[in-house]
Amino acid sequence: ETTCTWGNIAVMRSLYFHEYCSFLFDVLGEAERRIDTSGYDSYQRRVFGFLAERLLNGWLAYARTAYPGLRTGILPLVYGVAEKPVLHNLHPEDAAGGGRKTSRMTICMSFDDRYAPHAAVAISSALRHAAPDQEIDIFVICDARLSEANRIKIRAMGRSGVTLHFPEVTPDMLPALPLNRKYISLNTYYRLLMLRLLPPDIDRVLYLDSDVVVCSSLAELWETPMAECCIAGVPDEGDVLQRRRLYPHAGPEYINAGVVLFNVAQINQRFPDMLVACAERYYLHRDLITLQDQDMLNLTFRGSIRRLPLK
Repeated sequence: ETTCTWGNIAVMRSLYFHEYCSFLFDVLGEAERRIDTSGYDSYQRRVFGFLAERLLNGWLAYARTAYPGLRTGILPLVYGVAEKPVLHNLHPEDAAGGGRKTSRMTICMSFDDRYAPHAAVAISSALRHAAPDQEIDIFVICDARLSEANRIKIRAMGRSGVTLHFPEVTPDMLPALPLNRKYISLNTYYRLLMLRLLPPDIDRVLYLDSDVVVCSSLAELWETPMAECCIAGVPDEGDVLQRRRLYPHAGPEYINAGVVLFNVAQINQRFPDMLVACAERYYLHRDLITLQDQDMLNLTFRGSIRRLPLK
C-alpha cells in the first residue's frame, strides 16, 4: 500500500459497512482485553482510536482483494460548515455577528509569493470575524520573494482601523538554520526576528501561519491570560512523541507553532534577544531537532508555555 486514510472516516454501502464493523470491533475488543492502559497518560489512552484509524486501511486492503472490481477512492480534506452556525461556546457578541472588540491587536505573519494566496485567505477570514471597530496591526515579515504586486493586493485588504505593515528582512539576518522539509521556506524562521522588527511598545503578538482559516473572533484567544508564560499554543498532534524525541531538554508541553501567542513583555524580561536564545537552543541540540523552528520554540520556552484548547 502506498496510500493511507486517517480519522476512521469512510462512506460505503451497508453490506461492506456491516462487515467492516464486525472486523473492527472484534479486533478492538481483543486489543482492549490484552492492553493494560492503567499506566498510560491521556494521550496514550487514545491507543484504540489510533488502532481504528489503521484498521480501516487494513480492511480496505482486504476488501480490494475479496471483492474484485470494487471501486475505492480518497476524497480531499474539506472544512465542513453547518447549514446553521453552531453558536455554543461563543461570546454573545460573536453569536450576534461581527466578533467582539478587544484591545488593539497585533498579528504577525511571514510568507512569500507562493503562499500569498493562502495568506490572503487567512487574513480575510480573520478580518471577517473581527468586530467592525476592532483595531488591528498586521505585520508581514518578508523579503524580496514577496513581490510588490502581492504586497499591494494584501495591503488593499485593510480597512478603517486595520493596517498592514511589511517589515523587510534579508536571509543573511539569520544564522545558518536547517531547511530539512521541502514544503518549508526560510520564512518559517522570520518569526524569530519578530521582536527586533516590531514597535517596542507591543506587549503581545499573535503569530499565524499562512495555511489557517479563522472561523470565529480572535478576541478570546488574544485576551488569553498569560501570567508568566512566554508563549501559548495548542498541543501538537505528536505531542508525546515529540517530547520523547527531545527528552530531557523539552518541557511538559509541546505545542504546534502554526498559531502562537507571544507574551512579548515576559520574553523581553527573560531573554535579551529571542533570536539569539532560539539559535543557541538549535546549536546545543541540533542533533535532535527535526521540526525546525517549532522544536526551537518549544526548547527555548521550556517550562513557560501555556497550553491552549484545540479550538
